[in-house]
Amino acid sequence: GLAGAEVRRGAAAGVLRPLYEQAARSAASPRVAAEGWFQLADLAYREKQFPAAAAAYDQLFKLHPADERVPAARLPAAWAFFHTGRAGEALKMAHAALARTPVELLPEWLYLKGNCERQLQQGEAARASYARLLREQPDHALATAAAYEQALVAFELRDHAAVVALSGGTFTNEYAEDLLWMRAESQSALGQRAEALAGYRQLAERFPRSPRVLPADFQRARLLREQNDLAA
Repeated sequence: GLAGAEVRRGAAAGVLRPLYEQAARSAASPRVAAEGWFQLADLAYREKQFPAAAAAYDQLFKLHPADERVPAARLPAAWAFFHTGRAGEALKMAHAALARTPVELLPEWLYLKGNCERQLQQGEAARASYARLLREQPDHALATAAAYEQALVAFELRDHAAVVALSGGTFTNEYAEDLLWMRAESQSALGQRAEALAGYRQLAERFPRSPRVLPADFQRARLLREQNDLAA
């Protein structure tokens, strides 16, 4: 109750955290204790304090597995686990969530699943997860990020033809720098010199302060030398 009043007053996290922790550890009612762990975890998660969030979610699941807050806690808990190096646990949670009928939050779980698989070096599985998201929810807010991740996995697997196919477009989103680099590198690997030269040049022009400008210029010089354009 006190924490709720503080929330309504716009209290800072430093005020709320000890109240939630006290409720979680000392409340006589299991429901109130579970709510304390949930709010403590949610507060830490929103502040990107993922180890603290993961620890609080652990307590919620361990001590109050049947509480009404558990279903809503699963997705943020899985992300907290992912961000704290517990991708294997997060992946198990994603598999369990995607196996339910009807599937809740399918795009979010698929995106998390793909990221976990990438972290666990399960490249082909990650590609399949991102592809499913794009196939089933092409207009979802996560579609752009999934397309980028799919291209990144292909690049890591040295599937250069797939990178070129996946990285087409106008390069206007937040992934543009990475996509330009991967596309140019893949075109170079495929022997598409003119396209690679244009890509490296575009990267340098659009992102002049990028740490990739120097390697992009080097790659351009290498390709020009191979073409015997020594003056360039």
